Amino acid sequence: MTHYIGNFKEDAHEQGKGGWLVGHFMDKVPFTTDLVEIKYWEYPAGPITHDSKTSTIWEYTFILEGVTNAMLDGKEVQLSAGQYVVIPPGVANNLYSLSLCPLKALLSKLQVSQVRNNYFDIFGITCIVFLLG
Repeated sequence: MTHYIGNFKEDAHEQGKGGWLVGHFMDKVPFTTDLVEIKYWEYPAGPITHDSKTSTIWEYTFILEGVTNAMLDGKEVQLSAGQYVVIPPGVANNLYSLSLCPLKALLSKLQVSQVRNNYFDIFGITCIVFLLG
């Protein structure tokens, strides 16, 4: 296989792993890797039952549609479509406490080998591109 072109909404449903598209826990190539985890999620408007957690690796969440009230390091923030948040290891967070309208997002978790002067060396990966639209 030289490449794979997919639809994150359809693939997230078909994979049957709670929205996860890519990660070490996936069953087949090209979806299984130890380098990155990617999840697509949707929530309807209203309160969301999702426990707060403390990140152990870098997390990047891209809000595709909607608005959510989130907790980041004990502070409430509002995230909306077009925004993204970068959460370093050790930060308590809950991005899904209240969806103010239907919400869609992509979450990416990366194992970062080195951080130098705000530049990341992610196991030789120079960029990750999400094509939205």
